[in-house]
Amino acid sequence: MGVMVMRKGMMFLAIVVFTCSLFATYVSGEWTEVNQYKKNPPYTIGFSNSFMGISWRTQFMAEFEEMIKALDPVIEEVYVTNADNQIAKQIADIEDLLAKGVDGLIVDPVSPTALVPVIEEAYRMGIPVVIINDKINTDKIAAYRSTDDFEFGKAGGEWLAKQLGGKGKVIALRGIAGHGVDEDRWAGAKSAFDKYPDIKVVAQEFAGWSYDKGKMAMQNILAAHPDISGVWSSGGAMSRAAVDVLLESGHHLIPVTGEDENGFLKKWFELKAKGFSSIAPSKPTWITRVGVNTLISLLMGVPVPKVIVYPTPLITDENLDSYVKPDLPDTYWANSLLSEEQIKKLLAGQ
Repeated sequence: MGVMVMRKGMMFLAIVVFTCSLFATYVSGEWTEVNQYKKNPPYTIGFSNSFMGISWRTQFMAEFEEMIKALDPVIEEVYVTNADNQIAKQIADIEDLLAKGVDGLIVDPVSPTALVPVIEEAYRMGIPVVIINDKINTDKIAAYRSTDDFEFGKAGGEWLAKQLGGKGKVIALRGIAGHGVDEDRWAGAKSAFDKYPDIKVVAQEFAGWSYDKGKMAMQNILAAHPDISGVWSSGGAMSRAAVDVLLESGHHLIPVTGEDENGFLKKWFELKAKGFSSIAPSKPTWITRVGVNTLISLLMGVPVPKVIVYPTPLITDENLDSYVKPDLPDTYWANSLLSEEQIKKLLAGQ
């Protein structure tokens, strides 16, 4: 009994330290009440994930699993579902998790609007729901944890417009149509481009944040618009694909915005001597750890801020050396809490 009390105390200390170590750009004034969702451990929790299939998501899930291991003394069972980016499936997944009697839910929403009724159903049942990574258009949740994707897109848009001297034809490689992250990033980029009447967006393609789809999209766009001046990209794998297409086609290098995908960072580092420049906002794969941490805090009766928005680090020419990892796979994402040993094991063969 004494050992278990000590282990639970250590887990509580770990939760506090983890929260403080990742503190934030924005914290809401509203906090949950002490003991509002308190239950005795061990807990059964559910995680409704929106989709897999890209390397960022592989790392995102690995971070989740590591946090579950760290909090093992107070977690009895974990259910994980994957919606395959389908709204109807995610609604059914969440309904199934609620039917299983979970003590709390973490949700990465496919849609900011379509999931509102089922999220509010959980709220009425008294089940704490922690929304991570993507937004949801209701305040009937226990907590929200993410980064600012509008600022992500805006940073890239402003940088690109300035690189082009406020004029030129640009194209956009976007993520998944209707996905909250993509919509916010593009809204941010548009807010920057709209300040420059001579910046013309001549083409957009949704490439699912994928290297292969991004490469195909870039090939199609470049064939139709060989005179483009720059590329705004919603994701690092697509940015790497865009640069590869430019090189393979013999097109001169043009500014391409990026993200902290290691393959893109390596390409950027390699091409700096030839005058290539970029900017790479970052979205942390460790956001799943924050989701688990927040949910367990709620279940332990610890008051937490309802909304935390974490900063979006910017990788530039000046700090690129601090982020690029030549010895790690292209599919590694730099804003991670996984060790290099864990990354190599996770991404072996990629």
